[in-house]
Amino acid sequence: MRRWLLLGCVLALSGCSDRLPESSNELPFGVIDVPVTGATVARVSRVSGWALDDSRIVRVDLYVNGHFSGSTSAVLPRPDVGKAFPAYERQALVSGWEIAVDLGEGSTPRTLLAQAVDDNGATRDLGVLSLNVIGR
Repeated sequence: MRRWLLLGCVLALSGCSDRLPESSNELPFGVIDVPVTGATVARVSRVSGWALDDSRIVRVDLYVNGHFSGSTSAVLPRPDVGKAFPAYERQALVSGWEIAVDLGEGSTPRTLLAQAVDDNGATRDLGVLSLNVIGR
């Protein structure tokens, strides 16, 4: 009974998936390249970086102040990433991602979070930035 209760809690926390993540599945990893934390940016700004995984990155999700803002795919060539991570050279061929993000109105600082999701559902934060927005 205790095992099923624990399993139910895990499933509830994972969005009630019908399967548990594989323990052998590596978590994705990567970075946000542009902008850098502390930057002053326009309301709609380009955000880019790279993400790698032992299998395939299916999407990169972005959140502004904790609210979903959009998703993009890692489809841009990044030969520099392949050189830095030779064990992932094949995956690095198209590990770059880019998206225009609407950071909203007002001049208060924003928090931007990027998360990579692999084809097995594993998710990892790529970075969290604090940004200042200019203009309306």
